[in-house]
Amino acid sequence: MKTMIINVKLALLGEDLSIRRRVSIELEDGVIKSIVNGFRSEGLTFKNGVALPALVNAHIHVLDFAFQEVGLNLKLSKLVSEPHGLKHKLIAKLNPSTILRASLNLFNKLVKQGVYTAIIFCERFEIADYVKQASQRLNLNAIILTRPERTNSKLLIDEALRNANGLGLDSPLRYDVNELIEMRNKCIEKGLLKAVHVSETPETHEKGDFKLALDFLESDFMVHGIYLGEDEIRELSSRGVSLAICPRSNMWFSSGLPPLRELFKHNVNIILGTDNAGWVNPDVWRELEILFNVARLQGLRLDPRELLKTATVNVNKVRGLKVPGNILEEGSPANFIVLDGEELGLRFSRNVYASIVKRGSAETVIFRSFSG
Repeated sequence: MKTMIINVKLALLGEDLSIRRRVSIELEDGVIKSIVNGFRSEGLTFKNGVALPALVNAHIHVLDFAFQEVGLNLKLSKLVSEPHGLKHKLIAKLNPSTILRASLNLFNKLVKQGVYTAIIFCERFEIADYVKQASQRLNLNAIILTRPERTNSKLLIDEALRNANGLGLDSPLRYDVNELIEMRNKCIEKGLLKAVHVSETPETHEKGDFKLALDFLESDFMVHGIYLGEDEIRELSSRGVSLAICPRSNMWFSSGLPPLRELFKHNVNIILGTDNAGWVNPDVWRELEILFNVARLQGLRLDPRELLKTATVNVNKVRGLKVPGNILEEGSPANFIVLDGEELGLRFSRNVYASIVKRGSAETVIFRSFSG
């Protein structure tokens, strides 16, 4: 039996990230056994520490990290669209050694930030194993979503799902309705996740990608949704479909900005990702700060606690996603981090949540517990 006690100045507990001061967290065999008030004499003490659930990068493309900043002046469609975008031509040329090295480099960055779970869209199912190997070396919980390839007009769905956690499609527009239904049924049968990009551009929205994803694929979560209308957002919420947003990527590719006012108004479960690692530095802390800025730019005066949830506890609400509980509460897996409150300047802060969202960084992470 392996036990450990962590004493911290502040802890953000439960689904609501409620603040409790001077807390002792007891771990036993990778599970949070108890959370009590006051410091215990034994164990590690972080007198200015802030404990919170581990970070989640809810949408990331790993393979393009192997050719960063290529094609800077290309339009989104010319750069990343499947199958003819430059990205896909370059991915086809990657060898296993390069994939492994690039994945290890990227995942090391994520772990330093305090990320435990990363939901990865892997463009080629046959090389997903190399990405998985890299994640296992660094104890990163990688949720790998692949996509089927075509051979002689046959869609290789079973092959794509063999070593994956589900499907992560580039667009529902690349498939006919029967193929979307077949992919949906295969995932349901195997208990796997269904996810897809939707409405990243006005063109794909006008072609009806949202309805295809909702009604035929029955996606568990969608990505981007920049051009969704309010009625569609209301439907997203009523159907229990989460939305992964990536504001820095949207800005870089000049796609637009996520409609935060409507998403929060209709209580859509929002999760936060960094998208293409080849063009956007995969830093969840930077993504959080930009999310705060975008919200203000759109006239929203949100509680920053709600923004912090998008990179922590909201992952627990994603339908069909099988991940260890990402929450600080007794009985949950011990997946949490401790930030240096002194480095954050919390003694001068009038809002702890805002300071974490605006000033958190890999440099402020002083302890990680990734137990799965």
